[in-house]
Amino acid sequence: MNKREERLEELKMQHALSVYRADRITAIILTLIRAGGWCAFAWIVAGAVQNLSGKETDATFSAAVDIKLIANRYFREIVFALIGFSGTVYGYSQRRLYKKAVKKLKRMETLEEIIDPNRSSTGLEEGFQGNPVDRIYR
Repeated sequence: MNKREERLEELKMQHALSVYRADRITAIILTLIRAGGWCAFAWIVAGAVQNLSGKETDATFSAAVDIKLIANRYFREIVFALIGFSGTVYGYSQRRLYKKAVKKLKRMETLEEIIDPNRSSTGLEEGFQGNPVDRIYR
């Protein structure tokens, strides 16, 4: 190898190291944000419990009204049917959006192959499944 190729390899290694460091720092920051959110939630709940301790509240009346409404068979069935239906509609709409995005990416992939025949494929399949290598398991 000549000096130019050695320098290029060194820069590639430095770039890979900086990307790895940025990835690790981002993961640490996200973990701290998640833990901080849980701590803030616990602090708020503890403050609410401390402020309400030793005092009479109307919570029993509210719970009794909620229990009476849920105990009504038809009301309960309608509420659960609405929740289930809205979840199903949301799932189908997300599936449709995902399929549209994959079709668009497949069209772009064929155009990019025309422009640059040496370009590597993303591994996206027609069955709308992602490349198994790209899946992240946490």
